[in-house]
Order: sequence, then structure tokens, then C-alpha cells
Amino acid sequence: MHDMIKIFKYQIRDVLRSRLVIFYFLFFLLFTSLIFHFTSEPSGVIANILSINVSFVPLLTLLHGTTFYYNSKGYILFMLTQPVRRINLVTGIWFGVSIPLVLAQFLGILIPFLLFSDITMALAAPLGSLLATGAFITFIFLAIAFLIAIFQDDKAKGFGLSLSLWFLLALLYDGIILAISVYFADWPLELPLLMISSFNPIDLARIFCLIHLDSAALMGYTGAIFQEYFQSATGTVISAFALCLWMVLPLGAALLKFNRKDF
Repeated sequence: MHDMIKIFKYQIRDVLRSRLVIFYFLFFLLFTSLIFHFTSEPSGVIANILSINVSFVPLLTLLHGTTFYYNSKGYILFMLTQPVRRINLVTGIWFGVSIPLVLAQFLGILIPFLLFSDITMALAAPLGSLLATGAFITFIFLAIAFLIAIFQDDKAKGFGLSLSLWFLLALLYDGIILAISVYFADWPLELPLLMISSFNPIDLARIFCLIHLDSAALMGYTGAIFQEYFQSATGTVISAFALCLWMVLPLGAALLKFNRKDF
């Protein structure tokens, strides 16, 4: 644990100086401020930021995670010559890369909300769920990126797998669910589709946030089914638990593979 904390501190100092974190902060700061310029309705601002969280953030996190791992191979090999447990090494790097991105997003979103709106109790839950959604997506897709990079030593194939996974989860998944719902329209599909939606962290993250917004038009088919079966509090707990599993399982698989990998 002590080794992991030391690696985390070193990594977070290094990542905080990177241009990506600055770009990440400025992007969300400017985007949120522009949305407030066009609409004064906080729920509309949250919905627009959510669309970025479920499309742009997974792609950026996957590409950044795979790039970072491949570019850090020399540092990783050097650390393996030291008396450091492999699990502590990967976990420390994962935390050190993901937390600056989460903090940059938090600040980039919160500052315009503090400047341009009154954060009331009614707004606190949707805004908190939006920030939690961004954090979940960052942690999950960075863990997936590390998993891909550890399993695939070839950089070009690693990038290809990352892009293919993003394309499947962000673009094709809803189309596949729609095709299933149309083709099997005469069958009771509510529970199967509810289970299928849990296999997509992007879908789960969108539902987790929209539960608190009462935006039925944005929920999508699986979101509407989710809302029909679960109340707001129950749905929040279930979707948060599923997102935690999506965070733990890829990271656990990456740690297991890295621990057995012959360098």
C-alpha cells in the first residue's frame, strides 16, 4: 500500500502538468459557459454536458489510457526492477492518471454552475449525478484502456481495439437494442433488455444521470424500461452498483494479466 501511494503521488504530479489535463479543464469550462450563454435552464445544461460525457469522454479516455501505457513502458519496466509489487504499480498509475482528469472535469463544470446559476437542493442531485457520471466513465474506460494495452503489446492493434470498443458501445449498441426490440416485438422483452443494458457502461451512466432529471425523451428505450421497473432511489443504487462492477472487473482483469505477464 505504501508503494502504491508513492507511485500515485509521483504519477499525479506528472499528469497534472500535462497539456491534456489543462485542455480537459478548459474544454469543460468553455463548453459549460457557452451552454449557459444559450440557455439559463440548468437541467438543459446538464443534459448537454451529459451528451459529451457519454460520447466524447469514453473515446478520449480510451485513447489517452492506451497511449499513456504504451509510452510509459520504459518507466514500468524500470519500476519492475525495484522491490514494488506489480499490483501496487498498476493501481498507483491508474489512480494517478484518472484522478487528475476527474478533478479537471469537476472544476470545469462546477465553476460555471457557481457563476451562472443558483445551486439549490433541487439542482444538487442532478448536478451531483452528472459529476458522478463523468467520474465513473473516466475510471471505467481508463481501466478498460489499461486492460487492452496490457493484453495487446502491439500499439496499432491496441488503438484499433480501443476505437472498435468505443464504436460498439457509443454508436452501435443502441441500434442493436432497437433492432432486437423491433424484431422480437411480440415477445416480452423488458427484462432481457434491462439485462442487456447493464452490459454497456455508457448506457448505464446515461440512465444513472437522467433518473434525476425527469427527462423521459432522453432516456432512450432501455432507460424508459429501467425507469418503469425501478424508482429513483432504487434505480440510482442499482445503476451505481453496476457501474462499480464495470470499474472493478476490467481493472481486476488488467491486474491479473499484468501480474502474470512475462516482460
